Formats: sequence, C-alpha cells, structure tokens
Amino acid sequence: MKKIVSAALAAILFCCALSGCGIAGETPSVKSNLTVIAARQANQPAPALSLMSDDLFEAARSAGEVSAIRLDGDPALADRFSVAEKAGFYTASQLDSRASGQAAQIEARIEAITAEVPESDLLAALCLAGRCAERADGETNTLEIFSNGLTTVDPLDMTAAVLHNLAVDEIIAALAERQALPDLSGYDAVRFYQLGETEAPQDPLTQRDQAALEAFWLALLTACGLDESQITFVSTPSADSGAPAEGLPPISTVTVLQEGNAIAQTDGINVTLDRSSVAFLADTSELADPAAAREALRPTAATLTAHPELQVLVVGQTATVGQADICRELSLRRAERIAQELQALGADAGQITCVGMGCEPSPLRVDDLADDGSLIEELAEQNRVVHILDASTPLARQFAA
Repeated sequence: MKKIVSAALAAILFCCALSGCGIAGETPSVKSNLTVIAARQANQPAPALSLMSDDLFEAARSAGEVSAIRLDGDPALADRFSVAEKAGFYTASQLDSRASGQAAQIEARIEAITAEVPESDLLAALCLAGRCAERADGETNTLEIFSNGLTTVDPLDMTAAVLHNLAVDEIIAALAERQALPDLSGYDAVRFYQLGETEAPQDPLTQRDQAALEAFWLALLTACGLDESQITFVSTPSADSGAPAEGLPPISTVTVLQEGNAIAQTDGINVTLDRSSVAFLADTSELADPAAAREALRPTAATLTAHPELQVLVVGQTATVGQADICRELSLRRAERIAQELQALGADAGQITCVGMGCEPSPLRVDDLADDGSLIEELAEQNRVVHILDASTPLARQFAA
C-alpha cells in the first residue's frame, strides 16, 4: 500500500513539474516593493498609471508591498497594499492571473487619489517616500513618481524663479543645510513619469525649461543617495487629456518665458526679446530695425489692447560690461523704447511699467563671467535682452518691489 501511495505522490509531483503547479504561496525569490507618488492635481495631466503596470504586476506576483503617497501641498501616505501569498496548489498561469487582477485593483485605488491641499510639494512627498523604503534581504524597492516636477512650496518654491536659470548647486546646498533633503538610499530604482507636462492654467514649458527641469531633478535625486544609473526619466507621448478636472485645489503657476515674439497669451504675457526679434544698436537704445521690432511686438501689443486689465513689467538687462550705473541706465532706456513701441501699436501707457536692471543679479540673469573675470560672450548674449512679464506673477513682483 505504501508503494502505491508513494507512486501516486510521485506521479502528482511529476505532473506539477510539467504543468507549472505551485505549492502554497509559491512566489518569486525576490520580493518587489513599490512606492508611488501620485494624485490628480490641477495644472498637470492625470497620472498615467498604466505606465507602471508591469511593476505593479511584479509587486503582486512576488507578494510585495505598494505604498501610495498623495502629492499635493501637504503630502500624506494615502494607501498601503500588502499582497498575501495564496495557499494551495496553483499553476503558474493561475498565479499570474491572480497577480494581474490584484495589480489592476491597486492601480484603480491609486487612480482614485486626488489632491486635498492647495499647491504641490514634491520635496515633502520624497521625504515620505524615503521613510517607506525598508531594506531587507531578498527584496527590492522601486520609487515611481508621477509629477510635472513643478513645486510651489517653500523651501523649493519655483514660482519666483526662471526654470532655465535655476541655481541647482546653490539650491541643493541650501536644502542640505536645512536638513530638508530626503534619504532615498533605500531604493534600487527611481522612475520619474510625466516630467514637464502641464495643463491650464499652467503655461506649457519650453524645451529649454524641460531640459533644465530634468537636470535639476537628476542633481537633486543623486544628492539624496541615489546613483544616476538608478534614475530613469520615462518619456511619455503628449496627449490631449481633455478639459482640466474641476474642483481640485489650486496650484500657483510657474512663469514660463517664451523666446522672441512667440506667444502673447490671453491670460498673461511672458516674453523674452533677444537680438533675433528686437535688436538695438550697440550701447544705445536705438532700434537696429524699427520695422522688424514693431512686427515682433505686434502680438504682445494686440494682447494688451484686447485685455486692458493686463499689466506688464518691461525689464531691461545688459551683459556684465562697464560700470553698473551706466548699464542700469542703458537697460532702462531700452525698456522704455520697447514701451513706446507697444503704445504706438495700441497698448495703453497705464498698462506698462519699465525697470532697468542693467547687470545686477536677478532670477532672469545668467552668470556671464568666467572665473578670471572675462566675459563669456555666449552667456552675455543671453543677458542682452528685454523681458516683458505679466505683472501679476511672483517673478514680476520681485522687480516691482
């Protein structure tokens, strides 16, 4: 009788081996844990959670844990999922099917998370994420971030800055001094989705802004204990997400400076006029080509004329050449020359305020001097400009103060 039972048991085990049967709770040897930072917010498309479907499946299949952090002005741990091992005998395909169902349920619950507090504080969300990653043998931790990367809460408030002029090293040093940098050393990989993607009322970012934003977050994440090889910015195709969701807590907008005579928008104007659009004769406020300058300024003037409630600040700058007071005077005269052209095109003088910054430090400037004090011409050209700023933006208010 014992021989018969042993033979039967051997046959069952042999069949299980062929068919992929699993013994109670048989899971992959490596347990995959996920931390997800996401929420439906104003100013950006809904989190494209389907991009991490494979990772959710692996977490469910390996009986891992998934922590969901709500991203808004006061981030919080919104949900936590622990996938229990299944008792009994199951084929590999049955375990896969079960994991797919659990992953879909988790994705649906994360998709339901919406912002509750105004503004967006990704730095605080990362600090929470750092506390969610616990190192254990046979486990991996992955951080999934769904955010456009625009933060609007102190100590990392981007509303009063120009993205392509972010002083990355200085910002990170200041955060380190305040002990405000999260510890992300417990993660094996970080995936950043939808960086730079916006919805109204946030203006779309320029390519220059997007590149600067990626460089900023790469530097900050590496300062938080990660290696560059562990960080991936997942490229996502642009998509029309339809009308922005209503009833979400508001998020302050970040000023986006369009170049040349590009976009004078109905809800604000933020334009940078360089030599390619409005050129001045050297060391004067005389326009090199008045007709071309007028054409370049026509869209902005049309917006001001159509929206008399709009107020703008015309800010002149110069390269770091000569005496500071002379540079300041020249930049003011150039700003006033632009204001004259706008008025000639129909804008009201009461809508325009002029400021001459010369070569003084400001969020709009880049450092155009080498270590030996010599002028770096390529950077100097970026400072020989006139900016037209929506006076209602935090950036503009810094100059009007």
